[in-house]
Amino acid sequence: MIRRLRRRFVGIAMASLLVILAVVIGFINITSWQQMNLRADDLLEFLAEHGGEFPRPEEHALSTARPDFMRNQETAFKTRCFSVRYTAEGEVEEVRIDRIAAIDEQGALECAQQALETGRERGFVGIYRFLVQESDGQIYVGFLDMADEITTARQLAGASAFVAVFCLAAMFVMVFFFSKRAIRPIVQNLERQKQFIADAGHEIKTPLTILSANAAVLRMTVGENEWVDSIQNQTRRLDKLVGELLSLSQVESGLSRQVELFCLSDAVLDTASAFRTMAEAQGKTLRISVEPEIFYCGDETQLRRLVSILMDNAVKYATKEAEISLRLHKKKHGLLLEVQNPCEPIAPEALPRLFDRFYRADTSRARESGSYGIGLAIAQEIVLANKGKISASCPNEGEIVFRVTL
Repeated sequence: MIRRLRRRFVGIAMASLLVILAVVIGFINITSWQQMNLRADDLLEFLAEHGGEFPRPEEHALSTARPDFMRNQETAFKTRCFSVRYTAEGEVEEVRIDRIAAIDEQGALECAQQALETGRERGFVGIYRFLVQESDGQIYVGFLDMADEITTARQLAGASAFVAVFCLAAMFVMVFFFSKRAIRPIVQNLERQKQFIADAGHEIKTPLTILSANAAVLRMTVGENEWVDSIQNQTRRLDKLVGELLSLSQVESGLSRQVELFCLSDAVLDTASAFRTMAEAQGKTLRISVEPEIFYCGDETQLRRLVSILMDNAVKYATKEAEISLRLHKKKHGLLLEVQNPCEPIAPEALPRLFDRFYRADTSRARESGSYGIGLAIAQEIVLANKGKISASCPNEGEIVFRVTL
């Protein structure tokens, strides 16, 4: 449990940092890309207003409404652009390629045709940002070479990704290193709880044993007596509760876990078959389907206890004359153990709570069966201790399936 808690703490911290980095880096890169496109569009519009060329320096030097990019006199000399103008009849009227060396007239016409086929006013054709304007029936298609800007944007994205990975790695080291200290108070509380349960359980067992022995002596002395019967019944219930609490504490602590390679098929078949008589006595049918020769490396005692808990739960809560089925088989990445039985309808929101301690979906049935709602909590801890997963689902109304994946 402590390891799971630590892993969850580290996972939440890393996920939070990942979200923050993704938002910040994404915002920076998207904003940079948008600003680059806006500046390119402003330059393309400026060129479109002047027929696809830059005005002479003396013309725009006197203008007070000139755009910001024209305040630099070198803009005209470092800008690589070209344009194509069409007449109202769709004929090519003018092709300007005097400010670019990488495109010839045929290439300019092909780029213009691709831009027109997109049906958009602005966009990209390869590394060229284009602008399509229609005026007086004529169509102007202007292009701006964005190779340098695109390279800069890619470098920014690569640098951002590197910074993000570095930050995540550094954060992981720090969080992993300090996680023990962060969860230390919770760990101490859990350890105190486990110790309290163990100490209290052992302390309670002694008076329970004495009460049980005294009740047996009273029965031999006074014979049949309802008060003596009540004492014995309640003593047995308390003894069972204490035993389950101690079992839960042992599983959580992992002290009694012994890992070894064993035949899981034989263990499941042997444990489940013991419930056949109990099921038949209640008019219920037990179907067992176990794939042979399945070996597993884990705690055989705990896994036998797991099967016993699931079968006991199925026999207790299955409806009258129901068919209970247990299946064990291999799947692509592990093993699957399923226990299925008809039952009283269970609300969907109650399914995740079935593994909570002392939770009982049907309290009246639980009292009749003598259940305390600890068995499935023990089953969950056993599965988690063996690095597996357990879940409960109701594929059909009035039917429940417990699935254990190892």
